[in-house]
Amino acid sequence: MTWSYRVIRHADGHYAVHEVFYDERGVPTAMTQEPISFLADADEGPEAIVTALHRALEDARLREPLPAEHFADPERAAREAVLDELVAEAQREGHGYTLTELQMLVQEGIESGTSQQTMPELAAEARRRLRET
Repeated sequence: MTWSYRVIRHADGHYAVHEVFYDERGVPTAMTQEPISFLADADEGPEAIVTALHRALEDARLREPLPAEHFADPERAAREAVLDELVAEAQREGHGYTLTELQMLVQEGIESGTSQQTMPELAAEARRRLRET
């Protein structure tokens, strides 16, 4: 199981940073009940806080805020996980697409209908096509 910092949009409209945990397919499956706070033990020192803040900032830049309701709909969670993974990968590799363009491309794919492929197979195909551009 992996985790990342993630901005969560709560039902009342406020945003907070939580730790989000992902299954082996990269689907967010759980989040911390309370927003995280950046603390460090005396032996870790302030550098541990700075490191955590940098990681949280990078995670927030790579992934769109996730609605707290996400955790109640596993199929939606799987679709959003694929979208997040592809967007983050494209941004890291500098393919030149904006976040909005990538989201539109993925949404077009979702709206095109069902597929016999599994989510990991769809993600692999999307990665292959992205590399060809």
